[in-house]
Amino acid sequence: MATPTTNKSITKPVYNEYASEPTGWSGPINTNWDVIDAAFGGFVIKNPTGLSGTQALVLADYQKLIIIIGTSLTGTATLTANITYTIPAGVGGNWIIYNNTTGAFTVTFALASGGGTSVVLGQGTRTLLFSDGTNVNVVSAIPLNDSITAAMLQTDSVTTPKIQNGAVTLPKIASSAQATSAEYVAGNLTASFSGSIGGTTLTVTSITAPNTVVVGMTLSSAGAGFVAGTTITALLSGSGSAGSTYSVSASQTVSTTTFTGTTSNKIIPVFSAWDSAAVVPLTDAAQITPDFARGYNFSVTIAANRQLMNPSNPKLGQSGLIQVTCGAPATTTFTGTIDNTAGTPAAGTTLTVTGASSSTLTIGTVITGGTVAAGTTITAFGTGSGGNGTYTVNTSQLVTSSSLVGTTGRTLTYDTAYKFPGGVAPALDTTSGRLNILTYSVYQTSPLSIVVSCLSGVR
Repeated sequence: MATPTTNKSITKPVYNEYASEPTGWSGPINTNWDVIDAAFGGFVIKNPTGLSGTQALVLADYQKLIIIIGTSLTGTATLTANITYTIPAGVGGNWIIYNNTTGAFTVTFALASGGGTSVVLGQGTRTLLFSDGTNVNVVSAIPLNDSITAAMLQTDSVTTPKIQNGAVTLPKIASSAQATSAEYVAGNLTASFSGSIGGTTLTVTSITAPNTVVVGMTLSSAGAGFVAGTTITALLSGSGSAGSTYSVSASQTVSTTTFTGTTSNKIIPVFSAWDSAAVVPLTDAAQITPDFARGYNFSVTIAANRQLMNPSNPKLGQSGLIQVTCGAPATTTFTGTIDNTAGTPAAGTTLTVTGASSSTLTIGTVITGGTVAAGTTITAFGTGSGGNGTYTVNTSQLVTSSSLVGTTGRTLTYDTAYKFPGGVAPALDTTSGRLNILTYSVYQTSPLSIVVSCLSGVR
């Protein structure tokens, strides 16, 4: 009696079984050739629309070499649930599966026994599979350039031990997957900000503190007309704060809306790590705020008394230096006396200023000229506020009315996060043009602390 083969069910007639048939063996033999032909090049279309769970393929399906999961030869089906297509246990063979589906669900190819391995098919991919009757696996082959995408790889399917030495080199890694020095410094950040896009230019109008917008962020927005996958590719103007402009990867028009920008993990080339050590200039202002997402080392020349504010975007373990150069000291020439009231001259600590040329006297101003004692410094305001008036000085003395000079160096004070060895803030060398190096290291207690030490006046 005729028996079918295991995998493709090709009929095997026994001797003389069809001798009495009018056509003899031609019937089963012709059918066998059709099955063989289908096994080499036939195709079947399986429409998954509206289906879910396990879908058993029948003999006429898995006899074919090519199985198209879609609505037609080229029609894409939208999945509404996970689907597993199965062939009977014990059936072996090769199949080319075209998973022409979309939707946040999966298509799996497996044996009906549920034992052995199965394969999750990447959407939009054509996958060559083989079955040994127990397991279903992907046929290994040398891939073409750019032929493997993330969607084709199952979770944890590629690990370091599976990559041969020399198989992956920097030129083989897409530039978009390599961190620039700016991205290396910034680390993984999420920023919330408002802005608009015209063409490929993103204009940032406001940022939620302490966020910073950096190159490499992928944007998301609920705004109409926003192109998914839009990435910031370059800084055009500004420094990452409100008012900055950037280039983005996709041309579009988006009215002002709220964006979320996120960075992703990337490979760090050696030159990016080295370039990140470049000194980043800070803007001189009454309050100076370093952005630790822009660099590790910073520099600023202060033109007056300043306050170093707590940094934005600090990272645990970050360390670096801040170069502070003091501008030329301010000087004021004036006529003044120290406790030399007419008729009752006596030594004291009250400085009376008359005829000041400008209002630049302040606490810390050093007074010279006439018979003033060396090191005389203003310690407090009386009636004066920078010009004519009275002040308190640190040394008791008697100075007749004379031409005096007040020299005011630049001071730097610190916000709450900055901590110092011994609890004493470093005093800067205020000599004109002298560079002061503040070294810092970030650690997390509660709240954030920046440990600072100082090398004063290094040139």
